[in-house]
Amino acid sequence: MLNSVRASVLSGVFLLVLLVFSLGMYSVYYNWTPWQKAEEIRDIVKSLVKTGKILPDRSFYPRNQNMPDQRYTIHNKAAIAPGFLVLSRMDAETSRFVVDLIAPDGAVVHTWPVDYSGLVKGGSPQTILHGVKVLPDGSAIVEFDSGTALARIDACGTPQWLNQDGVFHHVVQAGDDGFWTWRAQAHANGDDQKIVRFDGDSGEITQTIDLIDVASSNLSNGLVTGIPQGFVFHREFWNWGMEDVFHPNDVEPLSGEMADAFAQFRAGDLLISLRSSNLVAVLDRDTHDIIWSMNGPWRQQHDPDWQPDGTITVFDNNLLRGRSQIVQVDPVTKASKVLFGGDGPGYYTSVMGQHQRLPNGNWLILSATEGRVIEVSQTGEPVREYSNVINAGYNAIVPFAEHLPENYFETFPSCSK
Repeated sequence: MLNSVRASVLSGVFLLVLLVFSLGMYSVYYNWTPWQKAEEIRDIVKSLVKTGKILPDRSFYPRNQNMPDQRYTIHNKAAIAPGFLVLSRMDAETSRFVVDLIAPDGAVVHTWPVDYSGLVKGGSPQTILHGVKVLPDGSAIVEFDSGTALARIDACGTPQWLNQDGVFHHVVQAGDDGFWTWRAQAHANGDDQKIVRFDGDSGEITQTIDLIDVASSNLSNGLVTGIPQGFVFHREFWNWGMEDVFHPNDVEPLSGEMADAFAQFRAGDLLISLRSSNLVAVLDRDTHDIIWSMNGPWRQQHDPDWQPDGTITVFDNNLLRGRSQIVQVDPVTKASKVLFGGDGPGYYTSVMGQHQRLPNGNWLILSATEGRVIEVSQTGEPVREYSNVINAGYNAIVPFAEHLPENYFETFPSCSK
């Protein structure tokens, strides 16, 4: 009798433990509210311990101890490229994202406040600001990680137009006939990915290229993108744990001004980056054929750029290697080399990242998770450096940076509010 009671008690305890475990797994898998609250508390505690502030997860990272302790450092004043540095960053004092316009001497000459919650009802004001394009009239086009907003804001941050027709992500790129970005239906990491061209004055979509259709349209495109025949895509939903099939993170049209440097391509051809397959490719925007491609030598790359000398350069995140780099490739021969390798500035970001060749021959390098922007000479010597310092141990993230020439603005941004 005693053994029977003991067995019943043990069975009850086992069933209770199994039930609690199942509820926990259910809440994790489906992002159920109890798990969300526990995650929020955990993130707050982690942020307070490490930074002394309440910052969102993935907005602060350990500092590279080789970086300067001050926010702005000039190494060679005479070598700085004339113009302005524009960057988006997490402002640790307000726990909000802003876009700063910085003069060569380090002075912040204008700031655009960017509040996702003011664009999307119920949205978090801490949603990561990723894609930015500052325009000559002092306004800016912005989009967010996993956010349903593509917007143009004025110099005070007030929206001029707002497009919520999907999840716009990663990049806002100017072209000869409009602006380009990526749009998803469910999530920036989901299967349903479209390249879209839009009008900068209205936000209206003027061209759409479906990446699933591109990958499925012929055997050649399928082989390049790594999609086998008959692959089943999920357009309508995405959950953590699902495979990130494409992870597109850049699209850049070949300008008419630069087209003569690329005999095998035409003005308007699209240079794209699919991180999941280490793929950089050129897409014919009319036929949707992939007309050139390379899977590496980069790993989990970002920001491939056309260059005036007929080469393509790529920000190689070089995942899990502890050192990012800029790779240059000749699209004709596919010969490649590393710019600013072991003898250049050391930087590493596992996600995001950008680079830009400047008019005076310098290069601008964005190491996003280090919260760091570096301008270097053609031979890799540091010219100036921006560091989004929180404290001695941590920097806040800088998702975007770009150099603007001295005469870029028709109307210099100003806000009286």
